[in-house]
Amino acid sequence: RERGGLAPLLQFAGMCSVSLFNFGGLTLSPAQKLRDQLHTVGGRSLQHQIFGSAQGKGSLVESQKKKYSYTGKWIKNARKSDNMGPASDVMQLNFALRQGLKIIKVMMLKDTEDSFETVLAAGPLNINERYPKSGEVRKYKRRDLRRGQHTGRTSQNEEGNQEIECLWDDPLGGRCVDTFVLGDGGNTLSVLTLIELNNGAQCSYTLVYDRAT
Repeated sequence: RERGGLAPLLQFAGMCSVSLFNFGGLTLSPAQKLRDQLHTVGGRSLQHQIFGSAQGKGSLVESQKKKYSYTGKWIKNARKSDNMGPASDVMQLNFALRQGLKIIKVMMLKDTEDSFETVLAAGPLNINERYPKSGEVRKYKRRDLRRGQHTGRTSQNEEGNQEIECLWDDPLGGRCVDTFVLGDGGNTLSVLTLIELNNGAQCSYTLVYDRAT
């Protein structure tokens, strides 16, 4: 995979620290409990360690090899999702963006044979990105609303889950990987995000959504 800077503010939430492995006695949310078996870092290996280890333990995670559709309207399940404050701190977000992240409740996805599209809108945030499944890169404005663009692409990992990888330069340059995992027969969506900044800071978090349509 490419290395560099990728910034999906697409979903910022909980369990952020300078080290991914510093769990330090925190009370873990349901999403964070999936991460306590984390041993490796990187988009594919991270997803495999977290979600692969949970197979057969409940409705949150199911293999994408039994393919369901991502397409639809998804409502955030705040109770099951990670808190977004620590990730906002790592990304040094301003007040307006922090408030915007709090009020994001709906995500729209469109998954076709040729492309994967995400739409999020709340407050100052207006994210509408479409990535070809051919692997071609696309450039969009940074989701943290800093100057410049991020370069992104989508691919499918070995478990069959769709991923979006983004890279961006300074200020606060870095890399981000979002992994989309369907469960409950396609009615639950967990989005695992790994962020690695060029300054050495890292964070991971999970947002959980319920299907509306």
